[in-house]
Amino acid sequence: MKNDETIKSLLRSGDARQLGSIKRLDWRMEQAKADVLIAYQLADGAEALQKLQARLHNAKPGLLLVSRDPGVELGCPTWVARENTWPELLHTLCDRFYPFPSRLKLLAVTGTNGKTTTADLALQLGVAGGLQGFSIGTLGVRQEGKTIEEFGLTTPGQIQLRQMLAHYGAHADFAVMEASSHALEQERVYGLQFVSAAWTNLTQDHLDYHKTMGAYFEAKRRIFNYVKKDGLVFVPSGQQDLIARLSGSSQVKQVEPLSAEIRKDLPVFFKARFNEENLLCALKLVEALGIAVTPSHFKKLQPPPGRFYIREWNGKTAIVDFAHTPDALENILRAVKETFSNQRIIVLFGCGGDRDRTKRPLMGKIAAQFADEIIVTSDNPRTEDPERIIQDIVDGVGHHPSLRRVVDRPAAVRVALASLRTGDVLVMAGKGHEDYILKGTTKVPYSDIAELDGHITQEKG
Repeated sequence: MKNDETIKSLLRSGDARQLGSIKRLDWRMEQAKADVLIAYQLADGAEALQKLQARLHNAKPGLLLVSRDPGVELGCPTWVARENTWPELLHTLCDRFYPFPSRLKLLAVTGTNGKTTTADLALQLGVAGGLQGFSIGTLGVRQEGKTIEEFGLTTPGQIQLRQMLAHYGAHADFAVMEASSHALEQERVYGLQFVSAAWTNLTQDHLDYHKTMGAYFEAKRRIFNYVKKDGLVFVPSGQQDLIARLSGSSQVKQVEPLSAEIRKDLPVFFKARFNEENLLCALKLVEALGIAVTPSHFKKLQPPPGRFYIREWNGKTAIVDFAHTPDALENILRAVKETFSNQRIIVLFGCGGDRDRTKRPLMGKIAAQFADEIIVTSDNPRTEDPERIIQDIVDGVGHHPSLRRVVDRPAAVRVALASLRTGDVLVMAGKGHEDYILKGTTKVPYSDIAELDGHITQEKG
């Protein structure tokens, strides 16, 4: 077994013979073939080793790179990484197999909420300014208003990310990426350099993983490690708490609100404060590429899928949004309250299972503050009891004149739509673009948007 110093030395020497017949780097054991190098992160403990050995029983990579010494022969040529060198080693290998395109410029967006919207708007503005670009994030890889590849994470793993950048960036000028706190802490973007970045906000989420807001903040702050020395990190001026916490960095740049003259002509989607902040961040990111954006470009912008998707019919209004954190739910309900004043507001939402439980009562409390009627239902229960998840939410609602619990989400949506009266506004939060419900480990096909569109067609017909 060779260690990582030997590996890096071989690669830097440029002697391709040292790799033998290896033609490709991958992370998926199911892709293991004689010409493939598989990079495998081996967790601690005997059970993890046994799992790897079982997988190698049928999969035979030409070369296996493991993140720790297995202590036994694995039956195939094996390289072993030393402790804490994994991201650097993968970066070296990626440079060899998936070279970074020379003309491609990278932009990044981090934050609790708004990453997807900001990234998508930056992509649209950059293309409107005459550049070729693509985005990587929650909606997959997007180009020309379409998702062209899906991968299931906000930020893909290090090898997959480099594959995408090499492939889609070969003929592109820029790429804008969502950088999640998980990805930053796990160094999935190791070795990349962003021209500039945006940090949209910082509110509670992912405490099941980070444990504390302090640790969550520190994970997000790693974005500065990847921004070029002359690059800036844009933060909306309304995010004063975040700006104060970042006051020690000379790279932080406050983004001021749009003028009243420009705001009055914006589509309703952008009149909500949080979406205006997303638009401002996108604008500054694109300007960092040297693009001069004009107000006329704003009028052509389209919301990304599942973000403030709004339908109006027969005097009724329904909005589908991905809002799945306390801050995001408050933002959208506050915006709806301001936009549709004196109209009855119904909110339908749930919370994901096997995730941060502490945000559930907070979201219940927020719903009670803004909504005239609340329907608590399922989101992605995963392996948790959906009734328990709902109870956690209801505990935060307190006394409310109109609260309903409907465990099955499709049924809950049908109940909500059937009960709408003229002038009512229904907010369906939490799923947005998602076209499934995770029950256990199974994805059950379902879409809030499809359910809404189908109901409208039936009611009109």
